[in-house]
Amino acid sequence: MSKKEAFGKITQKIIETAGTELSYMVGNATEKSLDYADKFDQISRGAVTIESFRAVGSTAYKATEDIARNDTICAGACAIATACEVIAGTSAMIKYPGALKVYIVAKGISVGCIRFRNLCKNAKGEITPC
Repeated sequence: MSKKEAFGKITQKIIETAGTELSYMVGNATEKSLDYADKFDQISRGAVTIESFRAVGSTAYKATEDIARNDTICAGACAIATACEVIAGTSAMIKYPGALKVYIVAKGISVGCIRFRNLCKNAKGEITPC
């Protein structure tokens, strides 16, 4: 075997070894990043779900206030907002196609209903029947 052939085989072996090691390193890094992405997804879904169910309590409380004042319009708006928050919270917990769109629409309707309810405030900040 000539020096050129020996040098070529050594170079080939070095490149093979380096390529194999590099592919393992990239594969392991990719796998770890996918694990982190999945954990981040779970944490963010949990946080969004907690926020939605916090809003359920808030809107349900506002609905009871409105019912106590015999304000059926604002109570209805709060009931719709509460139902939308439940839908938003469950769509955040459960993965299915279109869950993000359902979450966004439900949150938008909920916020809109509560904004409508809050428009019934007088100059002192007290809510009056609509």
